[in-house]
Amino acid sequence: MVTKNKNPKSKRSTKKSKKASVIEKLVKDVATPESTSENLPTNETLYIRNIPEKLLPSQVRINLYLLLSTFGEIIYIKVGKPRSSLRGQAFVTFRTIDEAHVAKTALDQELFFGQSLHLEFSRQPSRIPDASS
Repeated sequence: MVTKNKNPKSKRSTKKSKKASVIEKLVKDVATPESTSENLPTNETLYIRNIPEKLLPSQVRINLYLLLSTFGEIIYIKVGKPRSSLRGQAFVTFRTIDEAHVAKTALDQELFFGQSLHLEFSRQPSRIPDASS
């Protein structure tokens, strides 16, 4: 005759050990360089989307400068025109990657004129026009 173990403590210890192993795995995954390397910025340009389209490009440029300049020196801001494919989007280039990273961390999902901004690192380096042209 087979008897079942009716000791509830053994089930609890099994659940705790499963939870502990899951937590250890998560911590291990977070600590590995492979998982963090994709989150690291590759350049100093931020791509910003979900900018309210009711604002004029000059208003967007001024307000983004005022908002983002607290995190570092801004070299260039490119704002999409109202009837272009870039409307509601902007590219902001900082002096250093660290400044861009701090700005992204602080302002991603923050409200900007009633809409939440989405900040990402630009996939390509910014093309900054010459000051002479």
